[in-house]
Amino acid sequence: MGTKSDEKNDEAMRIEVSFPECVHVELVQANDLKHYEIFLWLSSLFSSATAGFWVSFATLPRNKVLFGTSIVFTVFTFAFGFAAYYFRKKIHDTKLKKILLLEKF
Repeated sequence: MGTKSDEKNDEAMRIEVSFPECVHVELVQANDLKHYEIFLWLSSLFSSATAGFWVSFATLPRNKVLFGTSIVFTVFTFAFGFAAYYFRKKIHDTKLKKILLLEKF
């Protein structure tokens, strides 16, 4: 048998949960997402190496091989950065929007 205080506690501890009628989900192509992550990682890796080569070129006496290496790494950094930007734009422009009605779920 419940007492009045137990009924009050039950009333105070009641939790109400409400769900929306439908859920909107944005889907992206997994292959494009994989390429974006790879090129973003390569761009980040090469930008660090590029900065290191340019710093060593600036601190050491003029060295043509070091200058050429710095230029090559800079070109690769920008190429990977542009590829990452291309795939990010492609992912953003080709999102598939799906709507799931919770009644059917």
